[in-house]
Amino acid sequence: MNDLSLRDLTVSEDGEDVEALLARTEGVVAALQAQFASGMQDRMDRLAELYFRGWEMLATRDATAEAMRRILHDLKGEGGTFGYDLITEIADLFGSYLRDTSAPLQNKEVVTGYLEGLRLVWNERIEGNSNVTVRAMLDGLSRLAASA
Repeated sequence: MNDLSLRDLTVSEDGEDVEALLARTEGVVAALQAQFASGMQDRMDRLAELYFRGWEMLATRDATAEAMRRILHDLKGEGGTFGYDLITEIADLFGSYLRDTSAPLQNKEVVTGYLEGLRLVWNERIEGNSNVTVRAMLDGLSRLAASA
C-alpha cells in the first residue's frame, strides 16, 4: 500500500497545489467571461446595425439575414457555456426563423421581437433559462412566427 498523504495527492508534478490550480483556473474563467461579455456586446451592436441597414430593405434582406444567422450561430454556441441559456435558445429560434422563412415573408414584428429578446436578456444579464417574462415573450414570438 502506498503511504501518500492527501497533500501528496493534491500537488501536481511541478509542485502546484490544488488551491493554486483552482485560483489560476478561476482567473482563466474570469478572463474568458470578460471576453464573452465584450464579444456579446459587439455582436448585439452588429445585429442592430444589420437590421437597420440591411434587413428592412427587401433587396438586401437575404444577405443580411445570412450575416445575422452567422452571428446567431456563434451566440447559440457560446451563450450556454457562460450561463446564458436563454441567449442560446433565442439565438437558435431566431436563426431558425431567418433560415426557414423566405426573405419576403419574414415578419418585422418577429425579427424585432427576437432582437429585443436578446437585448433584454443581455442588458439585464439574465442567466439560466427560467425567467418567466422572457419565457412568455418567447412563446408569443413562436406563435407569431408560426402564424406569419
